Amino acid sequence: MRLSKAATLTIILLALGATAADKAPTQYKCPSGQSAGPDANCAQADLGAAELPGADLYGINLRGANLAGANLAGADLRHANLEGADLRGANLSGAKLTLANLGSADAQKANFRGAQMALATMRMTDFRGADLDSANLHFATMKQARLEGAKMSGVVFKATTCPDGRLSEARGNTCRDETVSMR
Repeated sequence: MRLSKAATLTIILLALGATAADKAPTQYKCPSGQSAGPDANCAQADLGAAELPGADLYGINLRGANLAGANLAGADLRHANLEGADLRGANLSGAKLTLANLGSADAQKANFRGAQMALATMRMTDFRGADLDSANLHFATMKQARLEGAKMSGVVFKATTCPDGRLSEARGNTCRDETVSMR
């Protein structure tokens, strides 16, 4: 049996550990006309319920975008601008959000379990009911963030600016208060 070049390439990519997300072009367009991808300008985009697990979205501008219910599990969102984005109920488990800006985002009931959020800016972000279990928040800024009902078991804090403006070290290496579930 003779395989086509596309089938051969697919087999090689899968043998090297590539996923479907690595080889398939994105089907999501941004208001700028660009496809959602690295460094794209997708400000104000409607990507609600989008399926982008493992996507390379490094440096993407998603300011004010609708990502409610989107699947971004394992996505690379390092240096992304998610300021004011609607992330309600989105799945960002295992996502790379290092140096991302999530300021003023609505992340209620979103899943950030195991996300890498070191050096991220999350000023005034609404994490009520969100799952932040095992997230890495090294040097992150969470000043004035809302954490009521958030799950934060196993969160890694180091020099994290907590919602009250104090560093996590001044609070026993945590941003825990009576409104946060630390199960």
